[in-house]
Amino acid sequence: MTAPDPVASAPVLYRNGSVYTTADPFASAIIVEGEEVVWVGSEQAADSLVDDRMRIVDLDGGLVTPAFVDSSVDLTAQGDPDAVLRNAAARGTAAVVHTGPVDALTSLPGEDRKDAPSAGGGAARPSVYLWPTVSAEALEPGLDLISAVGPDDRLVGLRTVVHDAPAQQVTAFLTTCLERSLRPGLVVDRTSATAIVDAVVAARETAGERRFNAAGLRLEFAPDLTSDELLPVLDALSGCAFTVCLDPASSPLASEYYRRGIPVTLGTGGALLEPWAAVRELLNHDAEHQRISARAAFTAATRGAWRGIGRGGGMSGQLAPGTPATYALWQVEALMVQAAAGTGASWSTDPRSRTPLLPALEDEALPVCEGTFLAGLQLYKA
Repeated sequence: MTAPDPVASAPVLYRNGSVYTTADPFASAIIVEGEEVVWVGSEQAADSLVDDRMRIVDLDGGLVTPAFVDSSVDLTAQGDPDAVLRNAAARGTAAVVHTGPVDALTSLPGEDRKDAPSAGGGAARPSVYLWPTVSAEALEPGLDLISAVGPDDRLVGLRTVVHDAPAQQVTAFLTTCLERSLRPGLVVDRTSATAIVDAVVAARETAGERRFNAAGLRLEFAPDLTSDELLPVLDALSGCAFTVCLDPASSPLASEYYRRGIPVTLGTGGALLEPWAAVRELLNHDAEHQRISARAAFTAATRGAWRGIGRGGGMSGQLAPGTPATYALWQVEALMVQAAAGTGASWSTDPRSRTPLLPALEDEALPVCEGTFLAGLQLYKA
C-alpha cells in the first residue's frame, strides 16, 4: 500500500483491507477527512461514497488500527530525542509520555511538531507529553525547573522513584501534585512498598476519596518486585483509584490487574516500547495464569494509554466516526482473535461474536508499519 501525504481538504478512502474498530468489526474500509475519521464500513458501502474529490488508497490486504502510545519513555537517555521520536513513529506510535529527569526538559523538542522532519519524509513528529521524574526529597527544585520552562499544556504530572523515602515525604509529594492539578506517579521497589501504601492511604484521607480518586495516580513497579510482594500492595490499596504502567518484558503480573479492575498502560520507563512485541509478551506471559488477550494488551497501548494521561478526549485510541484521525497502517501476515493461551477466552473467538481482528502474533512475523498519522498529520511513511 502507498500512504498519501495529508491534504486537509481532500477526504481519503482506505479500502481493500481490514480496519480495527468496534464500530463495525468486519469493516474493510475507512474514510479520513482532515483531523477526523468520518466513516468506517464495508467495501460495498464504500462504493456508494466515492466522489471526484476523494483520494483512494488500496490497502492491499493491510490493516488500519489506532496508533500506539508509549506511556513511559526517557527520551533523553537514548541520544537525540528527535531521532527517538522518528523511531517511535516508524513503529506506529503517535504519542509518547516522557518520564525522564526533570532537569532534562529543556533538551526536549518544543511543541511545534509541524516544523520537525520525520522518518520517511513525513511532516511531523509524535506528540510528546511530559510526566518528568523529580526527587521527593528535593521537590521544590524540581518544581522550580518546571516553572522556568514556562507554561506547557503537555505537562501531565510528576513522577518520583521511591527508594527508602519516608511515608511522610511521599505523602507531601502526592499532596503537592493534587494541589497543582498534576497527576502523581510513583515508581515502587522492594524497599518502598510499605511507605507507598502508607502515603497513598494518608493522602487519600487528607484529600477526600472523591478528589483523590480523580487525581490520576499512576504506579510503576520495579522489576525486582515479585508477584508475592506485589499482591499485598494491591490488597492494601483496594478502594484507591490508580493506573498501573507496566513493562511487558519484566512485569510479574498482568491479568491480575484486570481481575481487580485496575487500568493498565504500557511503557518501559527507559527505552522505546516495541508495541507489537509488547502485545505478544503479554499474550505469552511466562506465568500462564498472568497472560492476557491480544485485544486487552492492544487496548492498554492505545485507548487505555490516552485515558491514563487524561488527554485526547474519551474517544481517542479508537477508530469510529468523529474520533481523531490518529492511526497506523500495517502489513500483516494474518488476522485473528487471540485469547491468552491456556487461560480460556474472555470473549468468543467465533466470527459471529463480531470481535474485531488483530494481527496473528504467535508464530508470524510482527506487523510492518507502512504509515503513522496523528490527527491527520503524517508522522511516518515507509
